[in-house]
Amino acid sequence: MEKPNFKKRINSTLHDVKPVRPIRPQAVEQSSLRGKQAQDKAVRSPRVEGKELKKPLLAVFVVALALIALVFGARFLLQDKLGSGIAASDFPQTFSELKDLIGALMGISSDINTLKAEGFNFAFNGKGEELITTLKSLQANVSKLDALRASFLVQSNLSTASDGLDALIALLDKPGEQRFLVLFLNPSEMRPIGGFAGSYGEVVLTRGSVKEIKVSDIYYPDRFLTKKIVPPTHLQTVTVDWGARDAAWFFDFPTSAQKTIELLEASDIYAKEGVKFDGVVALNVKVIEDLLEITGPVKLPEYGLTLTKDNFLEEIQREVEVGRDKKPGENPKRVLGALTPLLTSRLNELNDSDKNALAFAFLARAINKDIQFYFNESKAEDFARKIGWAGEVANLPESGDYLAVVNVNVAGGKTDARVNQAIKLKSEIDSTGRVNNHLTVSRRHLGRSDEASWYRAQNQNFIKIFTMPDAELVSLKGSTPKNVHPQINYSIADYSVDPVLESIERTRKDITKYSTETYLESGKNVFATWFSILPGESKTLEMDYKSTQLSLADGVRYRVIIDKQSGVESKLEYEIAAPLGFRWQESNGSTFVYKSDTIPARLILELTLVKE
Repeated sequence: MEKPNFKKRINSTLHDVKPVRPIRPQAVEQSSLRGKQAQDKAVRSPRVEGKELKKPLLAVFVVALALIALVFGARFLLQDKLGSGIAASDFPQTFSELKDLIGALMGISSDINTLKAEGFNFAFNGKGEELITTLKSLQANVSKLDALRASFLVQSNLSTASDGLDALIALLDKPGEQRFLVLFLNPSEMRPIGGFAGSYGEVVLTRGSVKEIKVSDIYYPDRFLTKKIVPPTHLQTVTVDWGARDAAWFFDFPTSAQKTIELLEASDIYAKEGVKFDGVVALNVKVIEDLLEITGPVKLPEYGLTLTKDNFLEEIQREVEVGRDKKPGENPKRVLGALTPLLTSRLNELNDSDKNALAFAFLARAINKDIQFYFNESKAEDFARKIGWAGEVANLPESGDYLAVVNVNVAGGKTDARVNQAIKLKSEIDSTGRVNNHLTVSRRHLGRSDEASWYRAQNQNFIKIFTMPDAELVSLKGSTPKNVHPQINYSIADYSVDPVLESIERTRKDITKYSTETYLESGKNVFATWFSILPGESKTLEMDYKSTQLSLADGVRYRVIIDKQSGVESKLEYEIAAPLGFRWQESNGSTFVYKSDTIPARLILELTLVKE
């Protein structure tokens, strides 16, 4: 199989999550196609075989992901620049500088090769101190290179690599134990952060060494949560109380991660032992599919299954819903435990080329918001935010517009696996500078002929549309009104109100005319309504709303930010018309158009008004 060009993939993808200068309308179609082809290539690699190990895959994700992605990513960014050619004037002016430069580069190469060859061994065989020592050596060499200020290196890339190493060392170089939570997200049952976390893992580290690993059902700790908390309003039809299973109710990943940690730590299985979590990693099922793409099929003889990238989600879903372990007192998710050591053994035996492919597959998924990180450690959390891996909601533009379309499956089976979505936003700036928006969200349910009942169910979707704080609803049609009836009277029951949830819901206002509500979340004005679809149906939600008020002048900058919901690959069409007497510099016309088959993790378009 042909090796993908990962350097091209990483550079082009990173470009999407930073402020970008939009392309001209006529180039959009070809650009989208090239982006789609690059994304398809980024996760392909040859199959390999290996021996069975006992170390679970979960630890590989938590420890190796950050290590491989940050360190190897920095390595390839440096190699890409160095390989592009160096002018004579770029060389250091003294022999001493040249000697130091060569020494730093050789040290970096040596340290990276050590991490590449021995990183897993260090982490999983009680050699965490050696891992930390190697990381510190690499950081020292990167700092030395930075101090030389060699003009032929990209300073921002070097700075990013240095910050990443600082964050990783700060995370690992601590006394005592550290415990990290891993959420396995299933996008078949969509929740704000990317899917319902039906299973979770715990990884305990001691100075870089994996000490303990556990995998559990998310419902288990909720059985021992004695504190009674009122759940979010729109979950009250399906649950009486709030627990870790539903804590990820917020689109902002750090907020959901913090709340999940809080509710887990409040459960007696952790509270009695004083257990605390130091961070959260959320993994979309697509990450597992990428691993199977690299390793090839994995056989589970006791279940009669052969799992591949193409059938993983379907087969695991079937096993969990109606499989051999779906019995009273049994754990229907035990099949995941059976898969773990087999898949890990394949990964442990990867050759150098496939390790690189694995590293960049992880990078591509993190960039695509299929992996999200939250850390209590400030350096690590700041770095995750800096490179766009923290899943936080974007800050608002000073002059421009914001949009995020967020779906929430509430008792709608696993139907999101069978729903296609397309988003169109058509904006027009009037002569006063007010932005008038027409948004359509089209969804199609393809599960009608499915054999499995969990795909044939109604897709019960509570949709949240995040907009600018001053947005005003003009009209809305296409929703499917639903009455929410709590199962108990919370005003007389002994239930507490969560302060974070209450701060949002106290801003809630009903817009009865349109069976819609509005409230403030993450500094955005959210319009929310039920938008459910029966199998075989296609439906469109249409919403007109007024947004930002601009000061019209020649050269005014207009920034559009569109945040993606993890796990949802929506088509996107965006069109904006300039006010009378102006044109867009980027399209050299009165209208600017952007189209894509999928939304990047964060799309930022920078536009400029030019007076005619």
